[in-house]
Amino acid sequence: TAMGSLSISGDLPAGARLEVGGNPIDMPQDEWSKIELPTGSHQVVISAAGYVSLRTDVIVNANDTTSLSPNLERLPEQPRPQPVTRDTRPAVPDSLFYYLDSELMRGEILHDIWRYWEAGEVFKEVQRRALAAQQEYRSSRRLGSLATRAEENLERARRACELDPQLKCP
Repeated sequence: TAMGSLSISGDLPAGARLEVGGNPIDMPQDEWSKIELPTGSHQVVISAAGYVSLRTDVIVNANDTTSLSPNLERLPEQPRPQPVTRDTRPAVPDSLFYYLDSELMRGEILHDIWRYWEAGEVFKEVQRRALAAQQEYRSSRRLGSLATRAEENLERARRACELDPQLKCP
């Protein structure tokens, strides 16, 4: 078979790799200026990390050198991934979220919340007044006089039971 050569020169990044016809060429970059190949068409791939690979077809003629001066294009820089933050709020099922959202849009829940809030405030006022009345009642002098009268009535009822044998008293 007749042979020819391929000469690759240019400003290639360090660590670039070369394949000819799908086979890696295992030689240092500075020796790419004279690569012996059989005559005919060959697919050449030059790749490097961080660069767009070059893929091209070359024709090598017998006793001739085919030159290739590739310039690899740098890949666009990828944005750095942002750190993942953890949401500490309690998870709300989507269906509940959308239901509450639609109800709030109609204003019904807001109205009910306000109504219950007002009822709660009224209850607190009634409770406060009842506690105040209870404290006033306990501290009043009338309580003492009522207790005295109740004891007197109870003593009269006991004496009446003792005097009348027909009464069934406990």
